Amino acid sequence: MRDGLPGRIDVPRMVSAGEVLSGGYAISELPRVKTMVCDTVGDVQFELKFGRNDTGRSEIRGFIRSSVTMTCQRCLEPVVVRVERPITLQCVSNEADLSQVARESEPLLLDDEYLTLADLIEDEMILALPNFPRHGEGQSCPAPEIPRECEESDSREQPSQNPFAALKNWRSEHD
Repeated sequence: MRDGLPGRIDVPRMVSAGEVLSGGYAISELPRVKTMVCDTVGDVQFELKFGRNDTGRSEIRGFIRSSVTMTCQRCLEPVVVRVERPITLQCVSNEADLSQVARESEPLLLDDEYLTLADLIEDEMILALPNFPRHGEGQSCPAPEIPRECEESDSREQPSQNPFAALKNWRSEHD
């Protein structure tokens, strides 16, 4: 964890004071994110503003920003993925309050008044990462090599047989 960042934060106190937290965590400090990337170089920068929304409910607004290297699912080569995700979370204390979450917010269910900051940042980072990272438009994505045996077998087309041909004979025998 970076110096100066709290491990756990008292959400009601932060909301009442209108606190702002900003900083960053190294990718190597986020175990679940670490398993999704090729290397652990870099960090996740964030800013979180605690306050109340228009209806008076506790809210956390901010963003996360990072750049990580993942495996392109098209060519299986490394690809740099830039992440910038806005965060708008409305704090709720029980599942009954989930229906009252504002449309533009995502619910954040707090079991108690405390929240582990690194877990929140890691959760948001996981949500921001693509499920199937690929090189983008204008980036080189080398095509995977096709084994020579596959190329040769594709060039020799086999005449297809009708799988129901045997049933034609069977039907005429049993009528």
